[in-house]
Amino acid sequence: MLKLMLALSLNWLIFTTVWCLTPQELILKAVEFTVNSKIESKAFNIGDMVWVDSMTLIKDGKKHLFSFEDAPQVWINYLYDEERGPGQFEWKSRTRAGLSPEGKIIHRKYCQVYNLLEPLEAMIEVDRLKSGTYSLSEDSYQGIPCYKILVRYPADDAVISSAYRYYFAPNYFYVLFQENLGFKHRQEHITPSLFELKGEDIRDHYFAEVSLTVDKTPDRPFIYAMEAFNKDGKQVYSMNWGKVQFLPQLDAKTFQLPGNEIIPVANHQEYARQNRINFRKLYPKGWNWNYN
Repeated sequence: MLKLMLALSLNWLIFTTVWCLTPQELILKAVEFTVNSKIESKAFNIGDMVWVDSMTLIKDGKKHLFSFEDAPQVWINYLYDEERGPGQFEWKSRTRAGLSPEGKIIHRKYCQVYNLLEPLEAMIEVDRLKSGTYSLSEDSYQGIPCYKILVRYPADDAVISSAYRYYFAPNYFYVLFQENLGFKHRQEHITPSLFELKGEDIRDHYFAEVSLTVDKTPDRPFIYAMEAFNKDGKQVYSMNWGKVQFLPQLDAKTFQLPGNEIIPVANHQEYARQNRINFRKLYPKGWNWNYN
């Protein structure tokens, strides 16, 4: 009985300690922990992206290496490392994390497709953090007890017409500029001219409401999942980390580029052309491959 009372008291103390935090304070702690975490995740999911069982992501802080099997014995690898500069490095290989043919690596400076951290970090910018209306409840993720944080943001035209790139799904923003204005440089905000041209579509994709699923484990406020909805309640973005394994440390060699010829590309057209030149020969004849 004494052990049971002590256990209940400890659980109550942990519970009340966390709930003494405001939702904003919990988000700050959770984003910081998630961004800096070292993990390996299997079969993570981004709602509007390709998804296959072979997906693996290794993350050490902001560095992450993502790979999956696109065709039999053809692996796609994406490396993001902000110390190397903006964008992402990509190569294809015969094995997971293998060498690319002739050491060729494409560097897309203009975008990062599999961008999982920036939409979270955008939530703790001072103005964004202050502008939200917050609620906190209980939830779970793959059997792990969690908190659910729900945030609602202003969604009038004055806000949306100059909104930051990560108040939208990462992939949406770069496609929007690519299709309508071309990628002359990396855009950070919606522009008045683009809002005048594509205002209805932009409104439909803006994050007016965001839901976060945060681990309740003491000292491990990891954000397992994020969902975003437009002002009409339609889901416009979702992601989760799949099956997560927390790692005590990672070998720095994990994030080394497996080649010595970096091919910078300035837009999607150059990217597609370099893919054809350098990696098409890896695929079976007639394979319908993509250039995401």
